[in-house]
Amino acid sequence: MTKNAAMPESAVAEREEEDIITADEHQIYLNVMSEFEEAKTKRNKYKKYGPLIVVLTGVVFLSLMFTLDSKIEFLILWVVTIILCVALMVKAEYRYHRFRVILGIDKNAEGEESEEDFEEPEDAVDEP
Repeated sequence: MTKNAAMPESAVAEREEEDIITADEHQIYLNVMSEFEEAKTKRNKYKKYGPLIVVLTGVVFLSLMFTLDSKIEFLILWVVTIILCVALMVKAEYRYHRFRVILGIDKNAEGEESEEDFEEPEDAVDEP
């Protein structure tokens, strides 16, 4: 006789459901960790190459502005390029932060404030 045959049918169903939930939780955790690692690598790349691209596009568009007649168009393209670059970097940073909050890596996430945030410096002098 098997171990499951001795248990009532509802208990067997509950145990199977718990096994499925546990397996799903583990798979969800693995998926979130892989997405977190991907977000981390993207964030690091954007932090490294983002400012470089902003500077290079600045040099390119400024040289085009001073050599060709359509200065306003190149200025507008330069500003749009900078805004898109910065938006991409902010999005990557926010995504990385959200995964840190979901995984519980950020200690003061979601507006939680510790007492350390409100401590006064030791060398602060109270004036009478």
